Amino acid sequence: MKPKKVSLKLLPLHCALAFASMASAERVVAADTAGEEGVQEVVVTAQKRKESINDVPMSITALTGDQLAEKGIEDAADLQKVVAGFRYSEAESGTPVYAIRGVGFNETSLGSLPNVPVYVDEVPLIFPIMTTGAGIDLERVEVLKGPQGTLFGQSATGGAVNYIAARPTSTFKSALSVGYGSFDDKTVDGYVSGPLADNMKARFAFKAEKSGPWQKSMSRQDELGRKDRLDGRLLVDWQATNNLKLAFNLSGWEDKSEPQALQHSGFRYLNPGAVLIPTLPAGEQNTIQNSPTSHNNRDADWGPRHPFNDSHLTQFSTRADYDLGNHMLLTYIVSSAKFDRSLYADPDGLPIQNSEGESRGKIDSMSHELRLAGTAFADKAKWLVGFN
Repeated sequence: MKPKKVSLKLLPLHCALAFASMASAERVVAADTAGEEGVQEVVVTAQKRKESINDVPMSITALTGDQLAEKGIEDAADLQKVVAGFRYSEAESGTPVYAIRGVGFNETSLGSLPNVPVYVDEVPLIFPIMTTGAGIDLERVEVLKGPQGTLFGQSATGGAVNYIAARPTSTFKSALSVGYGSFDDKTVDGYVSGPLADNMKARFAFKAEKSGPWQKSMSRQDELGRKDRLDGRLLVDWQATNNLKLAFNLSGWEDKSEPQALQHSGFRYLNPGAVLIPTLPAGEQNTIQNSPTSHNNRDADWGPRHPFNDSHLTQFSTRADYDLGNHMLLTYIVSSAKFDRSLYADPDGLPIQNSEGESRGKIDSMSHELRLAGTAFADKAKWLVGFN
């Protein structure tokens, strides 16, 4: 049961959600003679170069930042509403599971590579658990359907999801949005963007959410389901020389939201002739057999130890684009990320200690990509070579 939410956008200096055009992504709007908006051409970077979405020989769904805001798309789970064939779910430990056209990898552990990778500005979030805060302050999101191994590696069997962050602007802009929903759900997000110097621009975006509990224990006075999450991203674009452009990205998130408990739906013996868990005391055996069922979506149960979650991610990346002339561009992208999690979940729906488990893990990852791209034969042929 997701909290219902209403939002209020505050306009302190400029229009809310006014996203800047990116150097790597443009949207061209053709107006008719009546002055109304006509055909829109979206330029995507699905093949790591600027192209009209109509010229890319693959199945792509691309949504601009304005479209995401209009449709209420706040995270990857919401993308299911607008992207055909895309599915998002969460394992009982909170690990995201992405699937496109039925191809995905339903794995709960931290260190398993996905079949649908997620990128932010062409920087990989290597493991699915690292992707939960990627969707803030976006210029665009691209969902690529079908195998993408040529450009995105062996983890892209089902497809890929590319988040394109809104870039720093050459003039000062800012926006703030606040929301309030059921279960005392409070959200605030916004950005501040503008120049730092003649050749340097920056943009800081953030989002915070807190809420009260929404699940109720069926056996005692206890509640679960509180949200406590903070996301942030700092981008700096620096035109170091006429030929060299550098882009820095420092992002991170912290999540202390409580994991969801399950609801007991019934009891069955795996072997009707066997005795139920003989090591359990008689009282606990009776509790399992006689645990109530409910049709209220808020009802659930968990053991005496309260479920908890403490996860956080920090990632830093640098992109360097050097114009070699003769229509050739040399690009180098390096990224380093650190993730840490401590989680205790109770997925059996029972008020006793039975099948719960604690998960602790750390991820240290680093990625490099170097590529050279260019054109030939009067721009009729495009080529790219590189490694990662």
